[in-house]
Amino acid sequence: MIDCHNQDSALNKIVKVSLSVVSEPTLLEEIIQEIEDKSSGPICSMFKALFKKNILTEFGMLNDFLACFFATKRISEITIYDASNLGVKCFFMPKNTMFPLHDHPNKVICTGVLYGKLKYLSLNKEEGGWYEMGKKGMAKVSDVLFSTQEIRNIHSLLAIEDSIILDIFMPNYADDDDSNSFKIIKKRKRSFKLEKYTVPKHKAN
Repeated sequence: MIDCHNQDSALNKIVKVSLSVVSEPTLLEEIIQEIEDKSSGPICSMFKALFKKNILTEFGMLNDFLACFFATKRISEITIYDASNLGVKCFFMPKNTMFPLHDHPNKVICTGVLYGKLKYLSLNKEEGGWYEMGKKGMAKVSDVLFSTQEIRNIHSLLAIEDSIILDIFMPNYADDDDSNSFKIIKKRKRSFKLEKYTVPKHKAN
């Protein structure tokens, strides 16, 4: 786990803001409402502003260092912060690696792109066991993707080029939390029928 000693760093501010939000139930409910309202509002805007900073320079991650992660052609991760109420992780995604469709038990997930470019797809549950397309597109450096248990919780990420994302889990996973992964088995216009299978011990992003 990385220890953030620099109190003025963007990374430390992200952790502090996240702790403030998750420690105050009214703020946690407020950001959930903001995400459901197209991720507009003061708390979402604060996170977006923090991700505009060059966080990688605070890690001291030079090109040669990054190359070690991307050379494996497998997704790897670094834990930034790990407590019962908050989890922050950095995922290194070599080109063409992906997190297939999956969900999260967390109330809020915030994903910021630190490096590279990713293609994403998110789905929202609708009646009759179908899932409608919530949002899809390309995410580049400084972009932030938000989801809740109700909005865009089922999503996938594909690295179009070598990429790094920072995930914030509010609150953090519990020891007995599992994630579900999904496979599309039927499609109609902008809706999908999914087959679900469980991934034990939160192995999905």
